[in-house]
Amino acid sequence: MSKTASFLSSLASNPFRHHLILVITPSDASYRLVERNLNSLTDCELRWHSDTIEALADIFMSRPALLVVFGDTNAEGLEFIQLVRNNQHFRELPIFAVLPEPVKIGQNAGKRLNIERFSTPLDSSQLLAKASQLLHASQPPPNKHKT
Repeated sequence: MSKTASFLSSLASNPFRHHLILVITPSDASYRLVERNLNSLTDCELRWHSDTIEALADIFMSRPALLVVFGDTNAEGLEFIQLVRNNQHFRELPIFAVLPEPVKIGQNAGKRLNIERFSTPLDSSQLLAKASQLLHASQPPPNKHKT
């Protein structure tokens, strides 16, 4: 194995490389449900916010790999997602929206906001499969330093 290949292999197995998943929900029980489902993902860190202002600040500062929004109402979740999408840097951020109510306008809102929608009761195998597929399809983006 060449030195370059060995170095790249060591980077891939680096325990400090991970994907950050931010979970935004006002409910501890909702976070625990998502946490229980996503804890088995390797190289992932879960972080929870119940306050939307703190969540927006953390999204801006940490640039997560995935955002999971689990609102008490559809309007609450969709409004938060719209706030995130209003920032041009986060228009492509993968967002999973767990919507507790049946959605009548959900198809249009989902396409417009570019979200993956889940309904309640939450299908844990579907959530885990989609998150795993999304996060492990590519390696975390390298840090970009301007020179």
